[in-house]
Amino acid sequence: MKKILFPTDFSEVADNAFVYTLHLAKSMQAEIIVVHAFDADVLSSFHSGHPELVANVYTTMELGEFEQFKKEGQKLREIAEKHQLSDLKISFMFEAGGLPHILTKVAKKEGISMVVMGTSGASGFGKRFWGTNTLNAMQSMNLPVLSIPGSAEFHTIKNIGFTTVFKDSDKEILQELLTASEYFNAQIKVLHIIEYSGNVEKKEAFAAEKINEWKHFFSSDKLDFVVSKADDLRKGVLGFTKSENIDALVIAKRNLSFIDSLFYSSLSDKLASKIDIPLLVIKEK
Repeated sequence: MKKILFPTDFSEVADNAFVYTLHLAKSMQAEIIVVHAFDADVLSSFHSGHPELVANVYTTMELGEFEQFKKEGQKLREIAEKHQLSDLKISFMFEAGGLPHILTKVAKKEGISMVVMGTSGASGFGKRFWGTNTLNAMQSMNLPVLSIPGSAEFHTIKNIGFTTVFKDSDKEILQELLTASEYFNAQIKVLHIIEYSGNVEKKEAFAAEKINEWKHFFSSDKLDFVVSKADDLRKGVLGFTKSENIDALVIAKRNLSFIDSLFYSSLSDKLASKIDIPLLVIKEK
């Protein structure tokens, strides 16, 4: 059975992502492992030079965190019941340490297939901190990482978007997506963006040549190719998700700077309400 690792900070964004994870696990016939990381290093930094104080406060806070985790764990089980998905196998882990380290450790120990997490935490610093953890997970882990925006609602996945510059390594990711799409009977729409700079005609000829090559290579009626012209990659991608009714967007791991711009740039702040679909980051092999 496949295993999905779901880290939570108990925020509303995380609870929403958990609902998405439940439905995803049902479609994939997967088990969910919920993990909450309690970071002792953060506490220590506030009380440097007073180890006895750190030990006492840490013990108190750890017990408090654990009690909160038990309550939140019960709440997540109630969410599963509410969505009539209580038959799924769900287990819970409470771990001390930084989240990136915990995710890597648990993923290795449990044979995790995918990590699913909310894009951001509650608000303010927590929002930025959790979003940074999501990006760190995408950067450090070899597994696919699926981030769920707070506004995303699960519905049947019909169209999966994939951005490409037609690198050979993207073929391997696309092959994985074709296999995964069988769980949902979904169509995969492959996007290539041509920027309005340089020799546009040459870029168009390159894209046409690669599309013919890839159509022949994959020979699948589950693939559609879309070429879009744009003066800004982010606007081009966001426009694609809307015009093609994309339910989940897939990006190769090498494009983390672009993903970061979607999360934190001034443009993403203006378009935050429009980034409302899950984003899956897959490492190139």
